[in-house]
Amino acid sequence: MIPKVSIIIVNYGKDYFVQKCLESISKSSHSNLQVIVIDNNKKNLGFAGACNLGAKKAKGEYLFFLNNDIMLDKETISLLVKKLQSNQKIAIAGCTVKNYQGEKILHANLSVDIFGFPVTGNKSFYIEGSAIMIKKEVFEKLFFDAQYFMFHEDIDLAWRAKLLGYRVCFLNETCVYHWGGLTAGGNPSERNKYKTTYPRRFYSEKNNLTTLLKNYGLLTLIFILPFYLLINLVEILFFLILGDTKAVICYLKSYHWNIIHLKTTLKKRKKIQQQRLISDVQIIKTMFWGSGKLLSFIKVGIPKFS
Repeated sequence: MIPKVSIIIVNYGKDYFVQKCLESISKSSHSNLQVIVIDNNKKNLGFAGACNLGAKKAKGEYLFFLNNDIMLDKETISLLVKKLQSNQKIAIAGCTVKNYQGEKILHANLSVDIFGFPVTGNKSFYIEGSAIMIKKEVFEKLFFDAQYFMFHEDIDLAWRAKLLGYRVCFLNETCVYHWGGLTAGGNPSERNKYKTTYPRRFYSEKNNLTTLLKNYGLLTLIFILPFYLLINLVEILFFLILGDTKAVICYLKSYHWNIIHLKTTLKKRKKIQQQRLISDVQIIKTMFWGSGKLLSFIKVGIPKFS
């Protein structure tokens, strides 16, 4: 029997892209599908909250979370399902992400550095949230952290799954096509300079810190956190020198948010740490030992805010 896949699409005012997404789904070789579109126009739950709502309505064995500006290859769903079926420990799967025209690869294997910042690498630490398939039984143990609203919820989900002994797998046999940056911006420009927005920087910094506070063991956190704060301090001083006070405010707001929500974060942390089966040593083996932000700066230079 063909397993049912529940496709959950989060839409925020971009009906044209939703139609293109649905058209590509209709051409899928996988026939047993349920499509759920969560409209964030009337009440914006954020990506994480909307996905959680969709998951509660899902009937499938597998959940496939998609951004509204994604198009699929015909075999994408079938191949992802096949991968998840191949091993009981594989809980999350994804594939190559190309630009909307299919001309270049945007993302392939995605890892993180020891500070939780995204990097590309040979090992897959997480799958980008724009197109991520997960076993429903596993997702119901985890859910996205709705307080993230958007950004880094995919890293946090994969991290917590790994702590329970599950695996994350990447397929290069198929791909999806992503327009990108519709909600909060953030794309390489025509000259390979990274364009971002102040909201994106705020949510990224806020959620990055929350992820570390929740998922690292105490001894590791004591070691990592001072270096993480030092990196942020250097960034703040750098933007001060540039006169970009809005960027500085993003960092300060992210710290303020984490301070006022620390009690809630520590409550989540307690549950995660009590249930974990995998040590930080094993987790860190799949990370990049260095600074992903430094690599990004060397590659694309100073981000351009808009």
